[in-house]
Amino acid sequence: RGKVWYYRFTDANGKRVMRRGCTDKRATEEMARAAGVDAAKARDDPKAARLIREGKRSISEHIGEFITSLEVAGRNGQHIDQTRLYVTRLCELARVERLGDLTPSGMAAALGKLREQGELREQGKPPGRGFSTRTIQAYATAVKAFSKWAWRDGRTVDYSLNALAKPGADPTDRRRVRRALAENDLRMLIEATRTAPTWRKVSGLDRSMLYLVAALTGFRRDELLSLTPESFRLDDSPPIVVCESGYTKNGRRAEQPLPPSSLPAIRPWLQDKPASRPVFATVPRKRSGMMLRLDLERCGIPFETAEGVVDLHSLRHGYITALARAGTPVKTLQTLARHADPRLTLNVYAHASLFDTSGAVEVLPDLFQSPQTSQSLAATGTDGRFAPRLLSDPAGPPAPDPEKSRVDDPTHKQPLAPYLLQAGDGSRCVVMLPEEMAGARDCDESSRKSLEMMGVEASCVEARLPDSRVRDGIRTRDIQIHNLAP
Repeated sequence: RGKVWYYRFTDANGKRVMRRGCTDKRATEEMARAAGVDAAKARDDPKAARLIREGKRSISEHIGEFITSLEVAGRNGQHIDQTRLYVTRLCELARVERLGDLTPSGMAAALGKLREQGELREQGKPPGRGFSTRTIQAYATAVKAFSKWAWRDGRTVDYSLNALAKPGADPTDRRRVRRALAENDLRMLIEATRTAPTWRKVSGLDRSMLYLVAALTGFRRDELLSLTPESFRLDDSPPIVVCESGYTKNGRRAEQPLPPSSLPAIRPWLQDKPASRPVFATVPRKRSGMMLRLDLERCGIPFETAEGVVDLHSLRHGYITALARAGTPVKTLQTLARHADPRLTLNVYAHASLFDTSGAVEVLPDLFQSPQTSQSLAATGTDGRFAPRLLSDPAGPPAPDPEKSRVDDPTHKQPLAPYLLQAGDGSRCVVMLPEEMAGARDCDESSRKSLEMMGVEASCVEARLPDSRVRDGIRTRDIQIHNLAP
């Protein structure tokens, strides 16, 4: 037809179909043969037919069905919106039009463009900073989840983005550094806001209780806004606050204990709240940071310092930091924080101030005190000598004289065995001092004082080796080896 060739073939359903080819007759014949082969495979293998069919659909259709699967699974609404945004933006940057265009190299290049772009200006950030490492990881996680879903649903032959590597975590690359409020500042904020004027239909009492519950439970913003009067089980032992799984970040039901000291303030406040309705229904979801910032200014507390900024999520940081300062075990701290990785709990949420670190080093020994000599160390032989007078000699022990005998020379390190002289029958021991050793060898056995004669309450039990001797080279005192025949 004109300059364009057309071809006919039998599709997978057995129908004759005519399609448009190209201006080259041989190329059109190749297209006809390929179409015939695909149709034959589809008739023999239904999975192959579906792969061909899904591969021709636009990427936007697959993304829409992927988001629908997340909604059916009951995932958090904010997570669904972010996933849609991340996958759509990466596919646009990588120029992906079909599922076959999803390649690790193309997505890696798109992630690199995100790092270079200054797309945070809409959030009040200066241009040119790009996204942080953590945000880039979230983008990579979303698109990899989309690729895995397409593979598991039978839309692709394999998990095409399995080889896509996420950027390494960089704790220093953070766009928003939060700080934990000091105890006095937190107490001042709660008390001063209680009588503060209403802000955008949110009373001062509700704002004060919002800060109190956040500081005592560590709940996030969406978790706090989902609480109802039935969530507060104040009569349980211990009293707890329950957040249902549909509102938590990890999708699990959370039960956070409350300190008993908070019950007198929470109980009367809940009496005026309607049943089965959120207790913080008037708190705006997207203006909670502005609300807290105005309350901080009213109390004279700076919003931003060198340590970081204060927002509603900072109260969660303060909750975990207070537990860490109290010496809470790591496993308990991780459970209360509801984190899958304890490194996140300790490295990001548990803040150590200068006061904490200065108090910890107080247990170190004082190295500026004068050295103290101890006669007891020399008496027990732990200083390496038996003569106590040598320890206090600042000049150190004198050099041994080779002309003196080892017994008469007190500076010579004698073994301990010569000082434990046995009695005549070998059943008792006598402890002799070094200066007594010379004369002790000439004295008779009757002049020696045994432990029994010195008034020791415990008696010595006679311990004799068996008549059989120990074989040569065996140093153990095992009685079984001693009983071996010589």
